[in-house]
Amino acid sequence: SAAPAAAQSGDPALLRQKQEASLGRSVYQAACAGCHGLKGDGNGPGALQFAQRPTDCTHGVYKLRSTLGQIPAPGDLERTIRLGMAGTEMVPFGHILSERSIQAVAEYIKSFSADLSGPEAVPEAEDLVKIPAERPFPRSEQTVAQGRQLYESLDCADCHGDDGKGDRDQTDDWEFPVAMVSFQAGHYKSGSRDSDLFRSIATGMQGTTMEAYKDEAGEEELWKLVDYIRSLSDAERRGFLLKTFDFFIRSQPRGFDYSNY
Repeated sequence: SAAPAAAQSGDPALLRQKQEASLGRSVYQAACAGCHGLKGDGNGPGALQFAQRPTDCTHGVYKLRSTLGQIPAPGDLERTIRLGMAGTEMVPFGHILSERSIQAVAEYIKSFSADLSGPEAVPEAEDLVKIPAERPFPRSEQTVAQGRQLYESLDCADCHGDDGKGDRDQTDDWEFPVAMVSFQAGHYKSGSRDSDLFRSIATGMQGTTMEAYKDEAGEEELWKLVDYIRSLSDAERRGFLLKTFDFFIRSQPRGFDYSNY
């Protein structure tokens, strides 16, 4: 065929493409196939022990995106590979794989779906959601209270529970169980920053009951919803730390020297 012939002739671009494809396949088989399967269908041998089925990459549907459409933006898959998904079996690979390997395996994963493979698989401009680099206002008791009202009016409790425990049973579009995370425990599948939560609320999580709220709430309202969700874990963490510190103090002998702490 023309492509292999060009590669053999020493075309630098094709040689580089071939090398990256080979690297992506090798990384996937070593680090990903155990859960997602050699064919990318989510049927790896390790998946049998999971509470939630690994993503079936052949569908080309991904929960964590910065777009409203099915096609993720450049860097979306890489971010998920790098940071993992807290509260699930998807571990972060940022400290294991090089950036080159992460980019190569992301491109290889896209090849499992006809909708995501090829140079034409780019998101439409109107589907891109701009995530502000900085918050427009600091978190306060007022923004938390207003965020709670939004949490109730947008029916977030239907899935996440009134107190954010995430103990409601949910299934995805293929009738597989979805492991809900607990806001009280401070687990967020999308990442640990405020902007990560903002992105997930704005774009939703495709393949699940988590819809996109970008068009249902304004930007400031989305930030207030982030503040309320954050407050659910902060309250729990403060209580835990206070109890731990109190226990530590009470357990020490009289005259304990704290100078080394």
